[in-house]
Amino acid sequence: MGTTAPTSVPHKSSSSKTRMIIAIVAILALGTASYFLFFNKKKKEEVKTEAPKESIGLYPYTSDRLLTENEISNMSQQELRIMRNEIYARHGFIFHKEDMKQYFGSQTWYKALYTNVNNLLTEIEKKNIVFIRRYEKFREDLGNGYSR
Repeated sequence: MGTTAPTSVPHKSSSSKTRMIIAIVAILALGTASYFLFFNKKKKEEVKTEAPKESIGLYPYTSDRLLTENEISNMSQQELRIMRNEIYARHGFIFHKEDMKQYFGSQTWYKALYTNVNNLLTEIEKKNIVFIRRYEKFREDLGNGYSR
C-alpha cells in the first residue's frame, strides 16, 4: 500500500493576516469617522441658518404657538401693534408707515425684503394676527369712549 503524500493546505503568513486586520480596522474607522463628520456637519449648518429666538424680536413665540387672551389682554394698543407687525417683519415685510419703518429698521435682525408676505405666513401666525387685531380694535374703541 502506498502512502499518500500529505496535501499541503496553503495558509497565510502572519504578516498577511496582520495586513488584513489592519485594512478592516482602517475601513471601519474611516466609515465611523465619516458618519460622525457628516452628522456633525448637518447640525452645524442647521445652527447657522436658524437665528436664535432672542434675536428675532420681543415676541418670537407669536410664530410658534397660538396666543392666549391672558397674554395680550393687558397690553397697550402700541404694544399690540408692535407684536402684530413683528410677525410680518420676521418674514421681511417692507413697512410703509414711518413709525413701523423706523422701529423695525432699528432692529438688527430685520431685513426689508417683500411688499407682501401673506403667502409666507403660517396658519398660527395668521390666527395670531387676527387675534391681536381684535384686541387692537378693542383698545381703540376704549380710547374713543366705547366699551364692550
